[in-house]
Amino acid sequence: MYRKIVYVLGFLLLSLGAVLTATYSPANCGGLACMLPSSVLFDANLNTTPELASSGGGFVFTSNYSLNVSRFVVVLDSPAGTSFHIENDALVLESGPLKNLTFIYSNGTLEIRRDERGKKPVNLRRLIFRKGLKVESLTVYGDPREYLDFEYCSKHFDELKRECEESGSPAYQLYSGLLLMVFGLAVFGFGMLRGVPEVI
Repeated sequence: MYRKIVYVLGFLLLSLGAVLTATYSPANCGGLACMLPSSVLFDANLNTTPELASSGGGFVFTSNYSLNVSRFVVVLDSPAGTSFHIENDALVLESGPLKNLTFIYSNGTLEIRRDERGKKPVNLRRLIFRKGLKVESLTVYGDPREYLDFEYCSKHFDELKRECEESGSPAYQLYSGLLLMVFGLAVFGFGMLRGVPEVI
């Protein structure tokens, strides 16, 4: 009878350990990364546009430059200062008092980010950079959604990684399963080696 109890206990431990081990599913977060926007229409650091020239560690437009776009994101850093206004169907950027600006235009709405954020309904088809505008960096993206996804991922990366890690099985499940299987085998071995006598 005691031998049966030992064998049953060993079988239960081995079975429970096997179930825990077989159902262990770790989170796969190794490939988690924020994808850089690929829809770059203009980048001052890469562009060879004749209208743009290097100037004191930055760039200056030597003549007016325009882009025909139906949606866009403009990220601009201008220590020398920038201003903007809407002219017909164009967003015009030129020299002025503002330093850092981001414009997001999609579905007839222009979002302007500076010290405060604002939105206005407009119908834009062009970007115009006026002669004399000086920038340290300037990038124009053609897909606002792609840019916003990247922005969100960058700001919340630690939170997203933590959620990913918590979506898998806890690490102790695998160790517990293996440990129970070892205990189960040990109990079987104990019953066989010790030759526990049957008591009727």
